Amino acid sequence: MFRRTVLSLALASLAGLTLATSASAGWDTFVIRNATTNGNAPAITANGDGSYTFGIFEGGQKAGWGTNDVNGMKIGDIAGLGITRSDPRSPVNAPYINFLITNGAGEYAIIAGTPTAADGHTWSRDQFLAATADVYESSNSTWLKNLNAGGTHHTFADFAQWVIQAPTAAEFGSAWDASNVMGTGAPRDILNGNKAYGVNWVFGDTLSNYTTTEPGYVCANPCVKVVPEPMFFQMGSLLALGGLGLLKGRKR
Repeated sequence: MFRRTVLSLALASLAGLTLATSASAGWDTFVIRNATTNGNAPAITANGDGSYTFGIFEGGQKAGWGTNDVNGMKIGDIAGLGITRSDPRSPVNAPYINFLITNGAGEYAIIAGTPTAADGHTWSRDQFLAATADVYESSNSTWLKNLNAGGTHHTFADFAQWVIQAPTAAEFGSAWDASNVMGTGAPRDILNGNKAYGVNWVFGDTLSNYTTTEPGYVCANPCVKVVPEPMFFQMGSLLALGGLGLLKGRKR
């Protein structure tokens, strides 16, 4: 009985550590850019059921739903992601996903891709890595910007080794603005000190491609899943070995 109990506890601890990296992350809604015509901000409304309505009613408006819970992980660690949408699909292809990534030496870039209607805004790991990804802004135009030279498109798999990380507000101001490469559409909270997020679902663009009819984008359950890091397996293995050691000691 004692052996079974200890072994069960060890296996349960291992399972818990493995699943911890696959949980849905915590997300914040934020305004990225006001309208270019009259300065109106996107309308973001909490619906009381966990969903939010993002109203993008003018060209130039742009909002986001972001998280920093997977900062430090690599693009190649993404195991899947998604968001549910319940409004009339007009337009169809929205929202879209983007990531802030770094090389660990003070350089940052934004890579983005657009889900299609067919995948229902939910990607498996294979779908995500095979999806088209482009660089839109970088803190140094010689770092990743040249990957899109000549209109060449890449996939998220091409960025698998880059680390997900949002720059601080100071880094946005000192590095990106000084290099004159950060566009006004870079995903950060303009109403909250330019706070940035490593992973973002984005609503709206520079033009009017993502303007929507009433009520706007009604979305819920933003999610990004990551594969367990080796450390989790190592810790789980140690727990399992510890349990076996206790079994052996008990037998003696």
